[in-house]
Amino acid sequence: MPHSTLRLASIALLATGTLATTAAIAAPPVYRIEAVAKEHHARPDSALGISNSGIVTGSAWMKSRFSDSAFRFKTKSGSTRPLLGPDTNDAAGWRVNDDGATVGWVGHQAWMWDSAGTAQSLDALMPCDDDNIRSSQGRGINNAGDVVFKFDCNRSGARVNGSYLYRGGSLVDLGTLGGDYNEVSAINNAGQVVGTSSLPPDSDGKSYVRAYIWEAGSMRDLGTLGGRAADTEDINDAGHVVGTAFDATNDFMHGYWYDGSAMHRLPTCHGSSNWPQPNAINNHDQITGNYYRKGFQAFLYQKGRCYPLQNILDASGAGWSRLQAYDINDDGVIVGAGQLNGKSHAFIATPVKP
Repeated sequence: MPHSTLRLASIALLATGTLATTAAIAAPPVYRIEAVAKEHHARPDSALGISNSGIVTGSAWMKSRFSDSAFRFKTKSGSTRPLLGPDTNDAAGWRVNDDGATVGWVGHQAWMWDSAGTAQSLDALMPCDDDNIRSSQGRGINNAGDVVFKFDCNRSGARVNGSYLYRGGSLVDLGTLGGDYNEVSAINNAGQVVGTSSLPPDSDGKSYVRAYIWEAGSMRDLGTLGGRAADTEDINDAGHVVGTAFDATNDFMHGYWYDGSAMHRLPTCHGSSNWPQPNAINNHDQITGNYYRKGFQAFLYQKGRCYPLQNILDASGAGWSRLQAYDINDDGVIVGAGQLNGKSHAFIATPVKP
């Protein structure tokens, strides 16, 4: 690369608020990929969450039930265990803590499973009108066992779209940013919660959604990249957040990284004109998610650069395609869904040490 081109590239990286200034010369990481093992008549087709202790959760097809069940997989033991709910509904585990406690959904309802696999419906906790819970979904759990979930139900005859924190046997209504909508996304080990909430209607009667951090009963608007709206996907223990937001043109949603004080736009991946859509961030500020280039593709963002996951796989990547990434732990292990020789599988991608 000519010196002038390298200098311009370095300036561009700095201008995007990257996580490290040495990104232009960093060697690409290398990953090994494998399918989550089929066991107990459960074939994992999508891995959605991974803990720092190496426990994976997601959805697995069970032919005996003609539906997906949630599952929990321990990477060290290689054991896949279905997490069961009502017999006739599709289910998935979304996030899992280091003890194996899991949150997700069964059908259209929020559920949680303790470390022993005992299931509990979160709908029973909500003060909604009887038989009028339209939908709910477990969205996050931390190592203290605090759970966050969103819901859509009728309360006193009125429709409510909100979110709760379930902590120590008690419910905490997370409220809103002044509008009538709150969709929670995640909770970290410090008890900080992130989500997307609506603002009060403006003078034209329009209400836009914004990303927020909730902490100790207070909700803070994280702003945008210059546009009207923003949302969130995940938060790490340092309070760093990822999501998407409009820029000043209000034409496109761009992936962002929030460093505790400001949003920074993430760079595009591999020459794609489409911005990455982050799903998760770990405590080393590694970010994973998906971007669109001839279909959705998984990426890893670290040290200021975006790497298509397909491009950094070792020989184990033969036969894999259409990778989508959903979570990453502090060891840099990525989980998601893809196709292996044309068949759908949940995957675990592990960094290869130099």
